[in-house]
Amino acid sequence: MVELLLDANRKAGTIRAGVTTDDFILAIAGIWEIDPGGDWHSQAARLLDIIMDGLCAGAPGRRRPGP
Repeated sequence: MVELLLDANRKAGTIRAGVTTDDFILAIAGIWEIDPGGDWHSQAARLLDIIMDGLCAGAPGRRRPGP
């Protein structure tokens, strides 16, 4: 299911190049660590904003050193 979503966004040009299903799952995994007894709604919204901003096409990437 996630791969279909990512494929649709790749075709539309709305997701940064090279994002894999594993990348996406790992990026959102932190949401499950939010304390449900605290201000979970605000924390989840903030994390999702950060994740979605980073996934967008044209988002600045970090340059990785060569091999």
